Amino acid sequence: MTSIEPVGERRLALALQFLVMIVGTLFAPLASTQADDKAAATTGDTDDWQIIQMSGQKVGYAHATTQTEVRDGKTIYITEIVTRLTIKRFGGQLISVVNQRTEEDSDGHLLSFYLLQDNPPTSKTESRGRVNGNVLTLETTSSGKPFTREIKLPDELKSSVWFDRQLKDNPMKVGETRSFKTFEPGLAKVTEVTIKQIEPGETKLLSGKVAKLQRSEMRQSILPLIVTTAYTDDAGEMLKSSIGLLGMETFTCTPEEALKEIESAHLDLGVDTIIKTGVIDRAFESRKITYRLEPTDYEPQAVFPNSATQQLVAGDKGAFQLVITAMDAGTEGTEPDPEPKYLSSSRFIDLDDTEIIKLADEMAGTETDPVQIALAGEKFVHGHLQLKNFSSAMATASEVARSGAGDCTEHGILLAALLRVKKIPSRVVTGLVYANSLKGFGGHMWTEAYLKGRWVPLDATLAYGHGDAVHLKTGDSALEDSSALPVESFLPLIHTIGRTKLTVEKVEY
Repeated sequence: MTSIEPVGERRLALALQFLVMIVGTLFAPLASTQADDKAAATTGDTDDWQIIQMSGQKVGYAHATTQTEVRDGKTIYITEIVTRLTIKRFGGQLISVVNQRTEEDSDGHLLSFYLLQDNPPTSKTESRGRVNGNVLTLETTSSGKPFTREIKLPDELKSSVWFDRQLKDNPMKVGETRSFKTFEPGLAKVTEVTIKQIEPGETKLLSGKVAKLQRSEMRQSILPLIVTTAYTDDAGEMLKSSIGLLGMETFTCTPEEALKEIESAHLDLGVDTIIKTGVIDRAFESRKITYRLEPTDYEPQAVFPNSATQQLVAGDKGAFQLVITAMDAGTEGTEPDPEPKYLSSSRFIDLDDTEIIKLADEMAGTETDPVQIALAGEKFVHGHLQLKNFSSAMATASEVARSGAGDCTEHGILLAALLRVKKIPSRVVTGLVYANSLKGFGGHMWTEAYLKGRWVPLDATLAYGHGDAVHLKTGDSALEDSSALPVESFLPLIHTIGRTKLTVEKVEY
């Protein structure tokens, strides 16, 4: 027997998926997927439909259903969520769609999940997870190649849909706080969610009407500074949510309202999230720059790690001094030898692919010096990706090798793979880079190679052949199969959006 749960039962699951999608869209955009909107619109009236807005502009919708089935005398809850965003990034349109299905028992224990991200012109990426005891077996398929790993889950882990049911059956009182741990399929990671009931407040609904509603605030450990506020009526039905990022709001609506065509986008997530500094003359010729960093509501030590090229020092009045020093390939150092994972093959760095091996040989030619191979690789990858765009997927190295298309993520991943084929340890790096045309810093990915005892930055997107002081690092990843999904490395950057003032104090050439 199958039944459909009432509207509003998926508020936490939807909020978590929105956050993961925004991270991916800002810094590692997905390409268009062929979701069947018309088919989705024919489902029952009790389905949960929401419009997604950013800064007052519609950018997408979410559609969620929760059904129950009885299997072997036990009630199983099946939740399906389709979320679609249509936005601009540096002038190019991005359509990002995620299809997610989870199954759980009546006690909220996760049984299985399925996640689909379709990445034209490259292949689909599918993730399947099944729980046995407290071990999740996760299989991810990219480029037609399956990768399997196991993740140990905490005993107390619950689903976000289960928690919503508990809130409906046992409403929270003002000032009360509850927390639970759940698994986020979009990041393949456990996160802790905390809910606090706050005083009722007035808010404007989709119709323009102002209503006084119950309010609760959600925080989760993946992005602890981003607060999601849910607005519910006295029956516990969510009518609106707001996310403390980019003016993002969702409104409960009809299927017709959700599926209505999106007007031409004015919001550009690439341009509108730039951290403005003003003009930096000869920025990519700089050898050392001292910045004044003024953060709001976040700890910059957790965002900008100290390294051989980057030093963050506390200053006055809550400000920090961030000093970036250029490093060129060939500079000797004494950093620890890299772990084996920086030479290993993985789902994204697929070294056994014939096209990757062929390109690595073309890149190196007869050169045997690792420093010269790395420098040649930066220029080689820059030239190989003939189609520079901001609508490519976070593709695997072999997909990039064949498509010759992409943005900074594809340049970074392909260069890392070619270097590893030539036995040069490598990793991808996330952070901020200066954009001359925008007079400020935006999200970026590049590569680091371990050469002569140092991790040396290489940027195949720009391919200037030397270091500079306008790459600000926030994280790095070996992209090994045991890690969470690559988009996780972009998470620290989210805290800087709308919360960072960056001033150039001194430039040295």
